[in-house]
Amino acid sequence: MESETTRSLSKGKKVALWFALVWLFFCLLGAFSDSWYILIVVCTALMAAIFCLFKRHLDAKYAWAVFATSLILPFIIIVALASSKDNTAEQTLEKKEEPKTANKAVSTKESTKDRSEEVKEKQEIKLSPKEQEVANAGFKKGSMFGMAGASNDEFSNMLDLADYVDGMDDKVKEMFEQMAGDEYDREYNAPTSVEEKKLKRIYIEYFIKAMNGTMDAVDNLEKLGGKRK
Repeated sequence: MESETTRSLSKGKKVALWFALVWLFFCLLGAFSDSWYILIVVCTALMAAIFCLFKRHLDAKYAWAVFATSLILPFIIIVALASSKDNTAEQTLEKKEEPKTANKAVSTKESTKDRSEEVKEKQEIKLSPKEQEVANAGFKKGSMFGMAGASNDEFSNMLDLADYVDGMDDKVKEMFEQMAGDEYDREYNAPTSVEEKKLKRIYIEYFIKAMNGTMDAVDNLEKLGGKRK
């Protein structure tokens, strides 16, 4: 006879959740070895959600949603964090080729909002027609990602948590930049010249600005509407 603590879960849901637990466990081991704190937090939260399902602290109707999130969200974070290692080597080469931009690279320690405002002021004056086209494309795609992120509670909670954990802001920023860079490569192909690299930087800046702005706007609207407790 099925125990009372798990009777609301079907056999298929139980198998799927156990599979997700194993996947999250291995992700967690890798996260500890690489000191990927954002992945540690996400995996721990998802494992807790699965245990809550088994203990019936969460309704069984959420089982498939938790299962899908457990597979997809850690995978996205792993890809983004792993790719950031490759980008570090590429950025080192770019600094050697363009020593005049070294001081600008140091500005990555500034807050995202301050940098976005500075870039916007400069680009509003200097953007060529092609650069404006790329900026608009980045802004449009970033807005779409912002809408999707705002509707995902796990993703939103992860960003809120990043504000309270040292070092996580930089990891989130790297993840956003990698996400935007991948979208640029899909739309325009990977840059092969200095001019194309400049276009990619413009795309990434506008993508992140639109994504953050959209998520903030949706969050404010929900607060005004009383949808969030």
